[in-house]
Amino acid sequence: MKTKAFGKINLGLWIMKKREDGYHEIRTIFHPVDIFDEIEVNESQLVKIKCDGGPEGDKNIVIKVLEELSRYKKTFLGADIYIRKKIPLGAGMGGGSSDAAAVLKALNEIYSLDLKKEELLKIAGYIGSDVPFFIMGKTASGRGRGEILDKLNTNFKGNFLIFYPGFEISTSWAYSEIARIQMDDRKDEEKENTFKKAIDFLNAGQHDDFMDIIENDFERVVFKYYPFFNKIKESLLEKGAKKVMLTGSGSGLWAYFNERLEEEISFGFGKVFWTKSLDWGVV
Repeated sequence: MKTKAFGKINLGLWIMKKREDGYHEIRTIFHPVDIFDEIEVNESQLVKIKCDGGPEGDKNIVIKVLEELSRYKKTFLGADIYIRKKIPLGAGMGGGSSDAAAVLKALNEIYSLDLKKEELLKIAGYIGSDVPFFIMGKTASGRGRGEILDKLNTNFKGNFLIFYPGFEISTSWAYSEIARIQMDDRKDEEKENTFKKAIDFLNAGQHDDFMDIIENDFERVVFKYYPFFNKIKESLLEKGAKKVMLTGSGSGLWAYFNERLEEEISFGFGKVFWTKSLDWGVV
């Protein structure tokens, strides 16, 4: 069967204390957008994973879907999987996690496993922190590692511009840098309050107030190592963007405009594309 794996951006990302399990506690708002990878999943007695534009075989995250699903059902499940990447690698748009969620849902259908929403979310949590969000497929607040989700109301009428510089930023590197600089100048309580206020603004449709207070803690390390991001951000704000922010932990930037610009946007390198809000989830 053929399916699509849609991307996301983070509308705010607050990094908090490190937990006993080694992960950081986070607060974020996941928001789906209409850029997607194309995936074909077919029943097979073997495991075959091909990816046009990304890692293949056991280097691709979807191998974990087969492993966790086989463990959960206590029987081996194989598949022939082909992925055509359109979501930029390492851009912070959750391409790998979205692929995993799409394959998990496809396998549930192909093998008539009849897994319920709660079971899909549970298995997704074993695969990766962002994967449960892509099972849900709706704008949601994320707590814990990002796997504790609550749906939110959104009604963005504008357009999101995405800038991808053409290279990846490792999530593990970004978190290690966060830990290294010990971001203790702002207490977790303050971040929690900002997060809650942002949710209230979003649910109330007060988008200007929402955009005014959201922030991404990763900008403190990414913008330091790659100062050109500051110039790109300034340029987009000058062109009328209401907000410009890192898409997640990766190398992408999103900018929100009330109206799509007629002029062509180019920075002499990287890739620029437009996308809109999208809620694709069915659970």
